[in-house]
Amino acid sequence: MIVVDVGAHDGRFFALLQAQDMNTVVYAIEPIPELAERLRAHQLPNVHVFCFAMGDEEGTRTFHVNRGDYTSSLLIADCNESWQGYADQLQEVRLLEVSVVRLDSFFEQHSLAEIDLLKIDAQGYDFQVLRGAGDAIHRVKRIIVEVQLTPLYQGSASKDEIIAYLADRGFRLTEAIPQTDGLEENLEFVRVNRYPRPNHQSELFEVNVPYVGIFQTPK
Repeated sequence: MIVVDVGAHDGRFFALLQAQDMNTVVYAIEPIPELAERLRAHQLPNVHVFCFAMGDEEGTRTFHVNRGDYTSSLLIADCNESWQGYADQLQEVRLLEVSVVRLDSFFEQHSLAEIDLLKIDAQGYDFQVLRGAGDAIHRVKRIIVEVQLTPLYQGSASKDEIIAYLADRGFRLTEAIPQTDGLEENLEFVRVNRYPRPNHQSELFEVNVPYVGIFQTPK
């Protein structure tokens, strides 16, 4: 299995996958240098660690490191009333200049023709990471992406925007798992059609499901 883990943090997510199958190959993306070095220090088999951020425009960006490093982001956190219980963890402690890479470029560079699982935990920047995949999103079979149900990061996309974006590209939402006291969810998507064709007359998408046939789904 090929896994691309954007926002790998401490590696807990892919460690669970490798515990089930040690042949799982992981491409772990972590923009905070100290965390990336810790991942490398484990010297886990089939784990390739990269220290940069991902988004829809390549270049250099300012990365906001918070006291709780798992809340760090390319976006500024706006700790509103709903998030007051996490105010201390969301406090900014330093800034980093990080490289930003697009997923489609990364897939090409590493000759990833098919990705079994793309996991994105980019703290509000998840939509930009998805857009950075471009047409190469069709190489991915399954996606797990984190969303904030209550706005937290300035400029972040909503749950509905992410669902609509992926639906337009042939992905179906299969599960929404509550996280962080119900303030966030992990959305799980599966690819039901690698190349959806827009039906402009009816504003429906024709989706070709293997062994089932073609059905139409709202745009």
